[in-house]
Amino acid sequence: MTHSDTSTQEQLIDLYRLADAIHEFEEATSEDEKQKILEKIRVLVQPGFEDYEEEPFYTDEDPLSSAVCTGNLELVTILVEAGASANVMAPDDFTTPLYVAQQFGHTEIAEYIETITSDELREVTEQLLQQN
Repeated sequence: MTHSDTSTQEQLIDLYRLADAIHEFEEATSEDEKQKILEKIRVLVQPGFEDYEEEPFYTDEDPLSSAVCTGNLELVTILVEAGASANVMAPDDFTTPLYVAQQFGHTEIAEYIETITSDELREVTEQLLQQN
């Protein structure tokens, strides 16, 4: 196994851990529990957290869209500041983090995500919203 293969494997493991932590956050019932999970997520995304760099990147589930679903702006901000990209699109239904925020009615998150979404994906999102 080359260094590159090891690095890629480690990044995938980190993304799975991050996805698990986001799901834990969604299921947390107390603010204290949510804050502990946010701290865990901060540790997972630093240092050297790398999200997808291609724009747009097609993925079944990206950490940012999962975070957007929670409706927690702090969680979304943690991921974005660590390098998560809003320029990802689900291959099955072409949804984007911006679309998810708007569909769930997370207005504050949608406004934030819109500022970091490419023009191309903002247009895709608008088209999807018009269809629904």
